[in-house]
Amino acid sequence: MYKILIAFFPIFVFSQAKTISIDIMSFNLMCDWCTKPKKKFQNFDDRFNSIKSFLKRNQMDFYSLQEIRTKNQVEQITTSLGENYKALYFSWGPFTYPDATLIYDQQKFELLNVNYHWLGPREGSFSFGWDMALPRMLIIAQFNIRNTEFKLTLMSSHFDNLDANRLGALNTIKEIRQRDQKQLVIAALDSNTRFYDEEYKVIHNIFTNTFYEFSPKTYSTDLGKDLCYHHKGKKFPKCMVDHIIYSPGNLFVSTTNWVIHKDRKEDKFLSDHRPVSARLEIKRK
Repeated sequence: MYKILIAFFPIFVFSQAKTISIDIMSFNLMCDWCTKPKKKFQNFDDRFNSIKSFLKRNQMDFYSLQEIRTKNQVEQITTSLGENYKALYFSWGPFTYPDATLIYDQQKFELLNVNYHWLGPREGSFSFGWDMALPRMLIIAQFNIRNTEFKLTLMSSHFDNLDANRLGALNTIKEIRQRDQKQLVIAALDSNTRFYDEEYKVIHNIFTNTFYEFSPKTYSTDLGKDLCYHHKGKKFPKCMVDHIIYSPGNLFVSTTNWVIHKDRKEDKFLSDHRPVSARLEIKRK
C-alpha cells in the first residue's frame, strides 16, 4: 500500500503544479460604416476578408472583438476560425448587439456562465450610459479550463469615449473583480482610456497590464505612426487604449508574451486600431 502511495504522490504533485498558457487578443475591427480616407484603408469587404485571414493565422484561445455590427459578420469570423470556436454576444429574439463579441476555443475551455451587462447606472439593465451615448455592453464569462481545476472570468467590452462613461465602466470592472477575490479575472478591452488618463487610476492597483509587465521597453516611442490609434495621440505607448489586463486571484499568473500586430494588406492597415495579444501562464501558488 505504501509503495502505491509513494508512486502516486509525485504524479499528484506534478498535476497540481501544472502550468497552463492562455493566448488572448483584443481587436477593434473598425466598423463597416465608418468613413475613413481611402488612401489609408481598403473598402470594408476587402478589409473584412483580410481580418478573417489575420485572425486565423494568429490562433488564440480568446478573441475580444469590438465594432462588429451584425450577427452575420460574427458567424463569418467564427466559421473561418474553425469548428472549435464559439462566439458570445448579446442577442434578444431577432435583436443582436455584437459590439463586443467574445470568441473562445470550446475544446480548451468549458463555458460555465455568461452575463451580458449593459454599462450604465441601471446595474446591468439596458442603458445609454452614465452620460447619454450609444449603449455599451460588457460580456462577463466564466470558464473552466478543461482537464484542470483552474477557473477564470473573462470580460470583453468596448467602452464609450465620454469621461463619465469611461469612469463608470472602469468602476464596474473594479466592482466585478472585488466580488470574488480568489477568482482569476482577465479583461480584454477597447477601453478608450490611456495609461495616464485620470480614469485609469481606478484599476491601476487592482489589475496588471500585460504590456507593462512584459515589454515596456520593447517598442520604441518613435514608431507612433505605426502603433498608435491616432485619435488618442501619436506616441506609443501613451496612445494605447486597447488593453489586456488581469487580476490573479489565488493563482500565480505572469505575462510571457505581448504583441502589437502591424499587419497590412497592400500597405494599408486592417483597422484604425492595432490588434494586441498576450500570453498568460497560470499555475498554483
